[in-house]
Amino acid sequence: MHLRAPIVRFLFLLLALISIGVIVFAFRAVILPPKVTLHTVSDFITVPVGTILVEGNAVRARSIRVQGKQITQTEDGFFSVRVPTFAPYTILEVVATDRFGKEQRTTYTLLVE
Repeated sequence: MHLRAPIVRFLFLLLALISIGVIVFAFRAVILPPKVTLHTVSDFITVPVGTILVEGNAVRARSIRVQGKQITQTEDGFFSVRVPTFAPYTILEVVATDRFGKEQRTTYTLLVE
């Protein structure tokens, strides 16, 4: 009879932890900001004068802006856009906004030769 109380407490604690995990997982879209990964550009990369192709993927993003321009993305979050580059460097700004208005703003410095 004395083992019953610790087992009940353990099961209650386990159920509470599982419930908290489910709630956090369900609300991750509200908690986490959008995430953008660029495939063709990184910070302080050397690029030619003219234009470069910026390709990337966005998760939990309703809209993507590159250099202030709205960019179309596919259903799986892929986007691609040509961006002009000017010597000696170009500042590339990528802004992702989710459906709740949260933004992820990332700035890259491109060295132009």
